Amino acid sequence: MRGSPMASSSPGPGTSDSLKVFGAVLKTFRERVSLTQEQLAPLVCYSPHFVASVEQGRRLPPDDLVERAEEALDAFGVLRAAARHITRQPGLASWFRLWAQLEATAVSLCTYECRVVPGLLQTEAYARAVMLNEAFPSSVPRPAAGGVRGRRRSP
Repeated sequence: MRGSPMASSSPGPGTSDSLKVFGAVLKTFRERVSLTQEQLAPLVCYSPHFVASVEQGRRLPPDDLVERAEEALDAFGVLRAAARHITRQPGLASWFRLWAQLEATAVSLCTYECRVVPGLLQTEAYARAVMLNEAFPSSVPRPAAGGVRGRRRSP
């Protein structure tokens, strides 16, 4: 999406400098004890991918991860202290911010939905079928058993 107006310049949803700093501190303590993300993951009971996301400042670290990492990495209370100061950027996720800006200034909106009629255009039967995950609303006749497959029998 390089050069596209939809390309987002911010790295991830809700990232902030404090998330990135916490991730850098976690990575530094992990490297200090010569562990890889794959080795740390079972010690904190999370996947290596999740540990990587926290270190990159893309995911908010849960309290139990902070506590387990504090113990596993012998971090002298630094991780707990850093976690108390984590903030997220308020508002919309970064991947949606540009869309919201464009929508605010748009004269008209055109969308395509392959399964649902957006907005308030649905009949009650259609909305009920969508919400109940039925294949056909009760007012629409259902295909006969066997359907098309029954007519395609070869001799």
